Amino acid sequence: MFDWLASQLEGVSFSLLWESVAIEVLGDVAVVQAFGPARLTTPGRDAEFRYRMTGVLVRNNARWLWRVYHGSEPGAW
Repeated sequence: MFDWLASQLEGVSFSLLWESVAIEVLGDVAVVQAFGPARLTTPGRDAEFRYRMTGVLVRNNARWLWRVYHGSEPGAW
C-alpha cells in the first residue's frame, strides 16, 4: 500500500500556515489543536482550503511521540 501511495506523490505538495495553535500538557501527555489555511498543489490542480488538526503526544524519555493524529477540512456550517 505504501509503495503505491508513494508513487502517487510526484509533483504533489501540501503546506500549512497555522493561525492558531493550542497545546495543553498533562504530565506525560500533550493535546494539540491547530487551525489555519492549507494549500495543496498537484500536477492537475491547486487548491486552498481551511484545515484543522488535533493530536495527542506522549512523552517517552525526553522525546514527544505522536500517538493520535486527526486532520480535516471543516465544512461550512
